[in-house]
Amino acid sequence: MYLIKKYNKWSLSQKIYCATAFGFALGMFFGIRCEVLSAFNSVFINFFQITIIPYMIFSIIKSIDSLFYLFFISMIIYPVIMNRFYGMKYRKFLDYSISAGIVAFTTGNVFLALPVIYELMYKDDYLKKLLSRVNNNDILKMVQLENYDAFYLDHKVDALLTTATKRYEYWIEGKTDDIAVGRPWSVLDWLLGEKYKIKKYEQKTIHSHGF
Repeated sequence: MYLIKKYNKWSLSQKIYCATAFGFALGMFFGIRCEVLSAFNSVFINFFQITIIPYMIFSIIKSIDSLFYLFFISMIIYPVIMNRFYGMKYRKFLDYSISAGIVAFTTGNVFLALPVIYELMYKDDYLKKLLSRVNNNDILKMVQLENYDAFYLDHKVDALLTTATKRYEYWIEGKTDDIAVGRPWSVLDWLLGEKYKIKKYEQKTIHSHGF
């Protein structure tokens, strides 16, 4: 109850700032566990775009003759008008304007790229955790999958096969002759570590392993 009362006393900008910081913290420390909510990303983004961006574009077009003019209008003229006609104090005006600025940031191009950035951050860690469960007796083999080469760990689940295929298909593009030379082996050997030394095995079809 104390936290709720404290929260209700905060200004609008403080609430939006804390909500944004809390969302960033959840995404950074619990990104993998929050993947089930990824379907809502586009819904939230589209909602804010539809409701906020038209007003942002209109304001920018009407007042961006120069940066000085934009600063003069937003920090001097607008506060004077709001104080004159609505009795709004300058501090309260800043409270509302900071809130609008945070909303503008969360609907901008930088914020829209954050889901992709988080995915790039967590995809390698997720694969390393999967590969860390592999025993020394498990072998790494190469199979042919739909006109491109991919790696999978024998006796492992389809999820690991799919993950390894997606993560490393761009490392092994090209012909099998290039792979035999050993071009991608050093990268995978570095990732798997010394105890998972990659050996060259004969190429086998995916059907022979029951997938």
